[in-house]
Amino acid sequence: MNPKDLGTYHVKVELINGDGFIMEYKTGMRFSHGSGGVHPLNATPIPPTWESEDHLISTTVFMFTEGNYACECNLKAFLDRAHQRDEQDYECGCGGVNPLGPLQMTLIRPDASELVIYSILP
Repeated sequence: MNPKDLGTYHVKVELINGDGFIMEYKTGMRFSHGSGGVHPLNATPIPPTWESEDHLISTTVFMFTEGNYACECNLKAFLDRAHQRDEQDYECGCGGVNPLGPLQMTLIRPDASELVIYSILP
C-alpha cells in the first residue's frame, strides 16, 4: 500500500429520516489527540491513510453501512455536531435495524465535483 495526500474531500450523508450532514476528510497527514485542528504538543503524527480515491470511497461506504459510523448513536452524534448542539449520550442500538441509516452519500472532491458513492434510492 502506498498512501498519499489526495487533498481535502467532503462526504454529504443524507439520512433516511431526511436529515443529514457533510463530513470533512483531510486525506493528508494529521495528528492524534486534541479536537478539530488544535492538538497538544505531544500529539502523534498520523500519515496519510488512503492510496487512491477508490480506496477512500470503499472505506467511506463501509464505515457508514457496516462500520462504526453505521450505528444510530454515532449518526446522532454527527448530527449534533453538524447542528452545533451539545452531544448527548445516546443509547447504542448497534446490531439492530437503524432507522437513521444512510439514504445516499455523495463524495465532494477537492475540485468541488460530486460523485454519488452510495444510494438506496430507486
